[in-house]
Amino acid sequence: MDWLEALESVFGADGARVGRAIQAAILFGLSVRIVAKAGYATWWASVLLIPGLNIIMAWVFIYAYWPALRRAAEPLAPHHAGPAMTMNDEI
Repeated sequence: MDWLEALESVFGADGARVGRAIQAAILFGLSVRIVAKAGYATWWASVLLIPGLNIIMAWVFIYAYWPALRRAAEPLAPHHAGPAMTMNDEI
């Protein structure tokens, strides 16, 4: 017995729908996290809910240059914490 059949035995005829809704919620939550880690706005994950466009946007997302990688490739600004102390300076 798979887990959808188990849900059907607990929830009746709507058990499979409940199971599919749980799957969809988990996958949508994961896609929101992935999109955010890539550096895009999280609302881009809602494109997954539009049939047809979701496949096209998945390909665009895969091959696009991610903003998070662009930020990681930028050189860091030098940190200036004030004048450097020398060995002759008193504390």
